[in-house]
Amino acid sequence: MRPTTREVIEHVVAASDAAEPGASGERRVVDASAWRENGGDEDELEELYEVWNERFAAELDACRGVLGAPSYDDESAREDVDVWYAEAMRIACWRRDGRTVYLALEHADRETPIAITCGWIGDAEIERLR
Repeated sequence: MRPTTREVIEHVVAASDAAEPGASGERRVVDASAWRENGGDEDELEELYEVWNERFAAELDACRGVLGAPSYDDESAREDVDVWYAEAMRIACWRRDGRTVYLALEHADRETPIAITCGWIGDAEIERLR
């Protein structure tokens, strides 16, 4: 059985809090679509994006219940996010003691699954990727 969103968030936060300084991070899949044979057509992809954006919004509400309001998101800091998570179509981030905990909606390529991920990344890793 797949863990609940709250369980994933709590695991990621605990892992982030317990990590040694300089640790790079961790990423967990909360939910994901199937692989997409041949990528599908544009209309089908747009419909999927609508569905997954709604799912992301629901998962974001769960994150807010645990972490409060995000420190930043894809609308306020797109260029910064692209440095370390270019595949993220949507993202919300919470700053915590030299680390960033995040919830993201990602889609790397037309054939790959659309996924909602939760994880954390250390400041040192972000700087390394710049």
